Amino acid sequence: MRQLSPASIAPPFARYAHGVECPAGWRIARTSGQLGLAADGTVPDSALDQAWICFANITAILAEAGMGPACRRGMPFWPMSHGCPHRRC
Repeated sequence: MRQLSPASIAPPFARYAHGVECPAGWRIARTSGQLGLAADGTVPDSALDQAWICFANITAILAEAGMGPACRRGMPFWPMSHGCPHRRC
């Protein structure tokens, strides 16, 4: 697998990649959960502006894998201000 961490978005907070691309023949790329964090480390006040950053980050990760927005499949998202949907945070 090839790690995908575009230079155009803020780096990961820990030792992980923003996404991974599976080997040739598979053409699968997976992204990590994205935050509304701009490349300069700022976070907009507006949830909408944060969402646009998340979508732009996903587009940049796909572009690094040679894919485009049409390759997106299933993008669950939720505002973290409402808590984690899978467990108590």
